[in-house]
Amino acid sequence: MIATDALRKIIRANRNRLEIDMAELLMEIMTVQDVPEMSFCINDIAAILEYNRVKADRSQIRRVVQECWKLAPANNSLSYTTYQIGISTSGTNYVEARKVGRFYTVTRQMLETL
Repeated sequence: MIATDALRKIIRANRNRLEIDMAELLMEIMTVQDVPEMSFCINDIAAILEYNRVKADRSQIRRVVQECWKLAPANNSLSYTTYQIGISTSGTNYVEARKVGRFYTVTRQMLETL
């Protein structure tokens, strides 16, 4: 009803630290790889967070993804493209990988509106 830019800024600043780190990490990957959306399993994002020295267990990550971001996993185990830590031919720290699992998909637009 009274949503203003200042209110959105306060709400954004009071988010869980893990949620902020995850959003920044996913935005960085999407920017570097120049993709509008990214798919990942909980284990994928946990490995990248661990590499970046962010301490979080899988239940905390799942809580952020499902409760805070309101994302639902794919209905079946399907093939998806994700990014993991490595050195690619273009010199970036993220390498594209094809995996199978129940994944979540997040878009750049969704992360920008958090």
